[in-house]
Amino acid sequence: ANSSASELQESVLEADNGTIWAIYSSDKFGDFDIYYKTFSGTWSADARLTAQSDDDRQAWIMQDLNGTIWAFWARCVKAGSACQDDVFYRVSYNLGSSWSSETQYTIDPQGIEIFDSEPAAFNARDKKIYLFWTTNITGDGGEFDIYYSTTPIPIHDAGLLSTVAYPVSILKGKKVFVNATVGNLGDYS
Repeated sequence: ANSSASELQESVLEADNGTIWAIYSSDKFGDFDIYYKTFSGTWSADARLTAQSDDDRQAWIMQDLNGTIWAFWARCVKAGSACQDDVFYRVSYNLGSSWSSETQYTIDPQGIEIFDSEPAAFNARDKKIYLFWTTNITGDGGEFDIYYSTTPIPIHDAGLLSTVAYPVSILKGKKVFVNATVGNLGDYS
């Protein structure tokens, strides 16, 4: 992105339709917010994904097996004069035309300041989204560890299992027969 503001902590994704997504944190309007751009031959304009008074940083973008785009980030949530990091996310079911509302993923136990940051996620072959983040939740805010959680995501996946054509050699004007076997490899009926 070209601007005089700070732009940092990027994540990049090539979506299943070939579009390149770049998501990053920028302080264009004072506080750090999350922005993204897409590339399909030319770069799109910056699109603002968050607009809070708290700083949003450490953006991560991924696409699940259904084609849904997931954006994760750490927000420095104000707690008195200080702030503590928590992980948030939004999803787009239509390649960025619209986005869900924000959802806070990590929530601190009452009365304990926990720092949850540096989210990273991917959709594995077992049809689960794995989200990793850094936290100091163990020992009531002691040393930092890497935590993760998984979320099973049902997918649509109808596919061609096999094809057989016969006869193999034919003369002009003769018929060719093709048997195609399709199957539901997904989770929906």
